[in-house]
Parts: sequence; C-alpha cells; structure tokens
Amino acid sequence: MSGQTGLHTTSPLLTPASTRATTRQAKTGDFRGRWDFSLFLGVTYLAVFHAWLVLNAAAVLGCAVAATLWMVLRRSQRAGYFFNVWDKRFHEVVIVDLLLESFIPLHEGYGFYWCAASFAAVVGGYRFWAQHNSAHL
Repeated sequence: MSGQTGLHTTSPLLTPASTRATTRQAKTGDFRGRWDFSLFLGVTYLAVFHAWLVLNAAAVLGCAVAATLWMVLRRSQRAGYFFNVWDKRFHEVVIVDLLLESFIPLHEGYGFYWCAASFAAVVGGYRFWAQHNSAHL
C-alpha cells in the first residue's frame, strides 16, 4: 500500500490496521470479514448489564470485564481483525462505555438495550460498509 497514491491510501486514518498478513492469517483466511469479536463484545455487554441488575459489585465486575475485553481487543488487532483504525476505535468505545457505566452505583430497568442497539448499529453498520467497500479502504 505504501507505493499507491490517491485519496483513500494517503490518509493514515483510512489505512488498514494490519497491512501484513501473519502466518496464521495466510493459513485461515482474512480475519476482517469475520464478526466473532464484534458478536462476543455485544453478548458480553448485555451479560454484564444483566449481572449488574442483581449484583452490588458493579465497579469490580465492570473493571475486570473491561480489562479482559481490552486484552481480547489487542489480540484481535494483532490477528488483523479490524478493517482500519476507525473500526478498532468503534469497538474501543463500547469497552470504555462498559468501564464508565461500572461506576454508576445502581442500574435499574432494561434501558441498556437501547445503548446496545446503538452500538450494534454503529459497529455493525461500519463493519458491513467496510466489508463491502474494502477496495476503498
């Protein structure tokens, strides 16, 4: 990509997060077309909020889950999961939201489904767009 010129390749924000395929990627295919981390993140997000409805240790649980998700995110990045830095940042926002929400003392009701749906629309919509427009990334 370094030898190409043009609008889409000159911006560092639009270049792929991992430009070289690792040996593992070469054997199993391109990870960017997969949705496993995004789905795992969404399910974990909902599971944590459901746990907060019955648990009092929200901060401890939230910090532990956020730290674990951050490690999984870094591993996914090394595997070439993200299309570009924006895709990675959208996933990071979900993890940061989970961390910040852990410091709210009481979670009542099921309004967190609206947040989950919004995150799914942003992350999923961007990944869908990037997957179908990867030639422009």
